[in-house]
Amino acid sequence: MRYYKPIILTLITLTTLPFCLVFLNLDLSVYSAFPKLFWLQLFGVIGSVTGLIGIVLCFWQVLLGSRWITKHITNDLLWINREHQRLGIYGGMFVLVHPFFQMYAYGESWLFLFFPYIDTHFNTQITFGRIAFLLFAVVWVTSAVIRGKISYRPWLYLHYFAYGVLIFAALHIREIGSVLAHYEWLRTLLTAIFPITLVLLIVRLLYACGALQYRYCVVAVHRVGQVVVFRVMPQTQHKIFPRAGQFCYVQLKKLSESHPFSVMDVDERTGELTFGIKSFGKYSKRVFDIAVGAEIFLDGPFGVFCEEGRNAQPKVLIAGGIGITPLYHVVRKYSSEHTYMINCNRTLSEAVGRMQLQEHLGARYTDVISNEQIDDPHVVCGALNEEVLRQRVPQEIWKNAEIFFCGNPKFYAATRVILLRMGIPAKRIHFEAFSL
Repeated sequence: MRYYKPIILTLITLTTLPFCLVFLNLDLSVYSAFPKLFWLQLFGVIGSVTGLIGIVLCFWQVLLGSRWITKHITNDLLWINREHQRLGIYGGMFVLVHPFFQMYAYGESWLFLFFPYIDTHFNTQITFGRIAFLLFAVVWVTSAVIRGKISYRPWLYLHYFAYGVLIFAALHIREIGSVLAHYEWLRTLLTAIFPITLVLLIVRLLYACGALQYRYCVVAVHRVGQVVVFRVMPQTQHKIFPRAGQFCYVQLKKLSESHPFSVMDVDERTGELTFGIKSFGKYSKRVFDIAVGAEIFLDGPFGVFCEEGRNAQPKVLIAGGIGITPLYHVVRKYSSEHTYMINCNRTLSEAVGRMQLQEHLGARYTDVISNEQIDDPHVVCGALNEEVLRQRVPQEIWKNAEIFFCGNPKFYAATRVILLRMGIPAKRIHFEAFSL
């Protein structure tokens, strides 16, 4: 879909702003006779509006977090994830303030949040709201406040509480939402959240079981230092054909987590895919031990990195370590006499795919090695800097080439500074950092 960004943002706006119509429920005539009552009424309405908008924003957050849906709209998963995070951080504030406005309007203390009452049907509905709020508080704090202090797996499992938030919130407003008595279409919109969330949850479970993913088998494994390069073959007629620069989610077994990794190469005849993954985290260390014959599950392809380089136009590719993986496919499929590559590693033995890249590019390929002294005309010993880039890439190439680079955050920051200092326009600089 070409205009997915404005379409998605417009849909979010159109499904949230109408809830401000609830402010029309305010009886302004009360203000002159009973000003205190009016202010309590106003706080109650604000509480209702923030709660209703918060529920819809939470729904959109879960929807955008469901990549099996968004991949049919766009491959730009990085943008989708950024909006998913914004909805969680900023939209979540509506949910967090909702009960406090309501408690003030009804004269309740903050302890009201933590003491469930189920003696009446009404109080049971309120308790559903309490549960939704507390679940959301856990999701919000672990994602927006302390995300960097907890490991991925506990965060992931806590993140799934978002489904519970929507389910209990939908139960909470089923009969509590009397403020929408005059807006039946808004009630219908809210009512739809419950069944859709259940469907999303079921699909999520099916994905975890591998039922809706692509089944592949490992047919070759090669290790280069801390990097494992392995090739996988499709086990069914359903195949993935990623474009240069794209990535897939890799799941090693059923009911386990999945992580995104760039596709290094694609055999368009057989559908075989090649991945290159460095062992530096718990999950990637398990991938490093992968063996021939192992079954894995893939989902994708995703990403728009290198989109501007899928042609024969001049391009400069700069890789930092395992950042070579998305750029390798670009060289294999779209290299020309105007394509130059700088491959940065600590040692020459860590340069993944070096021989194949040299075969394609010849003298237009350069290794930059920081921890070794190598006597080779195609190897530069030391750190990547402006001088190296100007020496290894002709000036006429820099004038109009698209620049693509990939590496860890430190490599990204340093390389971007160098390129901007060289006068390369930001619109011609494309990068992919190791984060999602």
